Amino acid sequence: MGEKKEYRSAVRSRRLIREAFLELLRRKPYEKITVTDIVAAADINRSTFYAHYPDVRGLVEEIVGEVLDHSISLADNLDMRVFLEDPMPFLQELTSYSTRNRELYELLIRSDFAHRQMEQLKHTLIEAALRSPVIPEHIRSSMEFRIHISFFIGGLLTLYIMWLQGELECSDEDITKQISLVIQNSATLYLNWS
Repeated sequence: MGEKKEYRSAVRSRRLIREAFLELLRRKPYEKITVTDIVAAADINRSTFYAHYPDVRGLVEEIVGEVLDHSISLADNLDMRVFLEDPMPFLQELTSYSTRNRELYELLIRSDFAHRQMEQLKHTLIEAALRSPVIPEHIRSSMEFRIHISFFIGGLLTLYIMWLQGELECSDEDITKQISLVIQNSATLYLNWS
């Protein structure tokens, strides 16, 4: 019984820390948020914070890691044939998750160490395209295709980043629809490439 109570207490503490951090993030950049700020906002003591995280950066890295792990998991499980035929379900899931976790994605975009994780996501998507049997082998193995797909996926990620930062003023449905059209048009090109 004691272990269960201790586990619930740890889960509660982590939740309070994260909620306090995200609330602080609405008011100032994460680089300016201190452990003192977080423990005051969460109404916990410093030792509770340090029982879970080494510092604010450790908290941010964990949050960023979880967000990107979800995105990478989506990409890893992507069936390229289904995606090229109808990209909407994948894009709707990605957009919906991004919308539900917008603050976390904004944190990801602003963090100075996020480039490594974004590069990993981009690499995962590129590798999914390069190993897809939907696209003929002679196309997938060409330098031209690697350049095209790297440019294409980099562009898609940039569009999502711009949208999350508010640089593209459009609804969830609009961004999903427009990216879906770009993918379908490109899929036609890649599948008919000789």
